[in-house]
Amino acid sequence: MAAPGQNDAPLTAAQRGKIRRLSQPKELSPDEEGGELNIVPFLDIVVNILIFVLATVAVTFTATI
Repeated sequence: MAAPGQNDAPLTAAQRGKIRRLSQPKELSPDEEGGELNIVPFLDIVVNILIFVLATVAVTFTATI
């Protein structure tokens, strides 16, 4: 006697393939991995902008004196 909620018909090849495909662990791409954040490029851009602003302010104050 079958358990409740199950039928006696065997699974088709497509159903077995789908179950097999969904049961395998999914491979994550390198950018989806839960590794550490790569913050160096962001900091590089921020430092470059900060230096540009400081140099611009210094030249402006020097030219007005």
